[in-house]
Amino acid sequence: MTDNKLFPCYSLPLRDFLKSKQIRYEIVGLHPESKCMFWVYIKNEQLNNALKKWKLIFISVSILSSKIIYIKIPVLKGIFL
Repeated sequence: MTDNKLFPCYSLPLRDFLKSKQIRYEIVGLHPESKCMFWVYIKNEQLNNALKKWKLIFISVSILSSKIIYIKIPVLKGIFL
């Protein structure tokens, strides 16, 4: 198995996060079928560290969001879902 040295990014928020960390993409493209824009980064230690931080932020927001969604559901009398 070959070690891929490229990281494709299809997420605009992730691209903006990496930009805030002064990590620049090498190539930008458009997926031929989905027409989604993507950015290609060369893998290195700086990128890997930023992606680890991104995962922690994403997991934290997901957990927080799920707690808010499940805790803040209003109960309406006489309405059945």
